[in-house]
Amino acid sequence: MRDYSGFKITVRGEPRFASFFQNLRDKALKKRLDAVLNALKERPDAGDLVERSLWPDEYKKLELDNLFRTEVGSDQRITYTIRIEGDYLDVDVIEFFKTHKEYEKRFHY
Repeated sequence: MRDYSGFKITVRGEPRFASFFQNLRDKALKKRLDAVLNALKERPDAGDLVERSLWPDEYKKLELDNLFRTEVGSDQRITYTIRIEGDYLDVDVIEFFKTHKEYEKRFHY
């Protein structure tokens, strides 16, 4: 596990996720997402690293150096990337998947 104590960590969403999150009315889901996002502030690499060969074409276009996924609920997932520049570390949430079936469809599993 990497030591992130020297970084100024921010967690934010890529435009599509940010719009989804901002307009989310499901309070229980928003609370779960908040908990996951707060956990990522403490430990950005808490999710599972996704092998580059498994990245969907849509993600390859984003010029990512890494891709992680983590569970939000039993079937729900988010994908995110970590970007480091100097003392700054940004966790950028790319996408939320309401069901595991949506996740499987995106990643062609």
